[in-house]
Amino acid sequence: MTFNFDVIDLFPSPVAGITLDYDFQELKKFENYSLCNCNNSKKYHEINDEVKTNEVHFYILDEFPTIKNYLTNVIRDLLNTTYGYKNKFIINTSWLTKMLPDMEGRIHYHNGHSFSGVLYFDNYDDSSGSLNFYSPLSRISRIDLEGDDRSYRTWKEFEIDPKKNLLLIFPSYLEHQIGMNYSTKNRYSLAFNILSTNFNNGDSEIDLEKIAKQMQ
Repeated sequence: MTFNFDVIDLFPSPVAGITLDYDFQELKKFENYSLCNCNNSKKYHEINDEVKTNEVHFYILDEFPTIKNYLTNVIRDLLNTTYGYKNKFIINTSWLTKMLPDMEGRIHYHNGHSFSGVLYFDNYDDSSGSLNFYSPLSRISRIDLEGDDRSYRTWKEFEIDPKKNLLLIFPSYLEHQIGMNYSTKNRYSLAFNILSTNFNNGDSEIDLEKIAKQMQ
């Protein structure tokens, strides 16, 4: 016997994706300064030590203001219009990532931000390595239940394959990693974090624009 329950998916972790009609090839100019977040610690230090330490790494979009302004408008349309947030969002840190063949990324999340994003500006194939997301419930529940893969409510992880000009926006608390790059060429992408310039209310309010003016 099957019972027809009314089910509400409370407090979801939305992952939004869109393929943009825009030329991002300018980003390839900085491929030599891409950071590698691979899970092989020896290779991680070997690769990243080659990156010049005096170059801008974590604010790479400041070198491309037109692209940064375009992505900011896309992000605000999603978060303010589709999601319904009233805050003003900006792109804070941004950097290029590189994953070598036969390597995969580390599982991680991004502290201190509301949302994070990835833009795939290069060409990819079916073996380039997916972006893998992991359920935050694993950090809350200590009971390992076996679910049906056909039911998204039981999923513990989810994979998205990179496609040229695909933009992904997701909550910064979601653990994620670059899957194994089985391709014969390097896998490049743009990663960034999204910050609200104002958050909290009352005596806990934080207005970053006001704070910046006070520091001038």
